[in-house]
Amino acid sequence: MDQPLRILAIVNVPWDPRLGAARVWIELTEEWRRAGHVVEKFCLTDAFPESVSSPALAAFRLLLFPYRAARFVRQNARRFDVIDALIGTMPFSKASLSFPGLLVARSVGLYRLYEKFERDATKRWPPQSKGKLIGRPFYWFFARRARAASEASVRHCDLLNLPNSDELL
Repeated sequence: MDQPLRILAIVNVPWDPRLGAARVWIELTEEWRRAGHVVEKFCLTDAFPESVSSPALAAFRLLLFPYRAARFVRQNARRFDVIDALIGTMPFSKASLSFPGLLVARSVGLYRLYEKFERDATKRWPPQSKGKLIGRPFYWFFARRARAASEASVRHCDLLNLPNSDELL
């Protein structure tokens, strides 16, 4: 390796080691830095620095996160060689991002695997409450958008990183 890689880690959760998804990237960034690479991150609190108490607003921010992350990438595309992003956080083509490097979609639990689990769980156990009537369409919309972003991330990435063979559905 002639020069260290310049890596951008993208996750749609706060950069907090107590959170499972963030912890994966926190540990990865430590290892990459030990190997001599330069690593930056873009997380939920970078996209939305102000805290919110409303669960609906927090969910809305998750829907907006990929657009904020894409804006950050477009403004800084030439600064990075690799983008390592949680599946669903970068559902855009490299051309639309003006990013010439390697785009990695990393899974900490592929969306389809969780979807399959939910279907199997409803067959095995009594159905859980689906929330208030007013919230059901919002949940349906949110789940549909998350699934679409997940699938788009997989379609547009150069490399798909899965933690196990069960996710090779």
